[in-house]
Amino acid sequence: MVRVREKGVAMDRKVRIRTDNTPPSNGYRSKGLVAGGLVFTAGWIGVPMVPPGRAAERPEPAETLEEQTNLICQYLEQVTLAGGSTKEQVVEVSAFVADPDHEQAVRDLVREYLGFQPPLFNYYNVQGVARDAMLELDWIAVADPDISTEEAVEILRPFAHDRGVFTSGPFVMLNGLAAPGETLGEQTVNLMAKADEQLKKVGSSLSSLVKMNVFYVTPTYPGDYPQFNEATKRVFANFEPPTRSVVRAPRITDPYLLRIDYLALGPEPSHS
Repeated sequence: MVRVREKGVAMDRKVRIRTDNTPPSNGYRSKGLVAGGLVFTAGWIGVPMVPPGRAAERPEPAETLEEQTNLICQYLEQVTLAGGSTKEQVVEVSAFVADPDHEQAVRDLVREYLGFQPPLFNYYNVQGVARDAMLELDWIAVADPDISTEEAVEILRPFAHDRGVFTSGPFVMLNGLAAPGETLGEQTVNLMAKADEQLKKVGSSLSSLVKMNVFYVTPTYPGDYPQFNEATKRVFANFEPPTRSVVRAPRITDPYLLRIDYLALGPEPSHS
């Protein structure tokens, strides 16, 4: 049975979060999802919102690391609130940072915004993020009052670490997947098919995807990146797309141009 909070957000299965308190979400992704009792946010960069009636404008990222980080955290908080949780319930933060010298500063700024050190902080030094911003952040918060912080941490701990397939709590995790192909678009299609095959073996599928960490390489930027967007548009056309963070990677083992960490809901528990 699906548990529902007073705001009407389903706890056990995948429900899309919508809010106008953040910039429009580019690409084929959800701003946020509630799944398995947790709120998952998509990755954001620190670009100011465009005032109403000026949607055609394309503002540049904020000038400083502090400004970018605070803007991102504000957007993540708005998605979290729309999902029925609060920033005080954040249990995991993923930081994708272009300058390795900024790691400690980013950790400090996130801690300052939240008011505490998140129990899980996954840091990635990357080659670049969208719009040549300094960083991209996403986070995960507890939404279900029946799930403790400690339980949520243990459920999420395997994600995006050791490569392979893991079942943890209500989720299935496929870490470090890659697939062959002549172009980024072909590799995306092949990788999604590979992920779907592996998910179906454990009673899940692409339609149950909640979160993706996407690392790609391309000789030039944006280069062939639109191929990835077009491929995911086709794959996610018939269901609510997952949240995701997409970054340029310093390196991926040849001949691969793309590597993805997947987190999906597993099969619904039997009540017989």
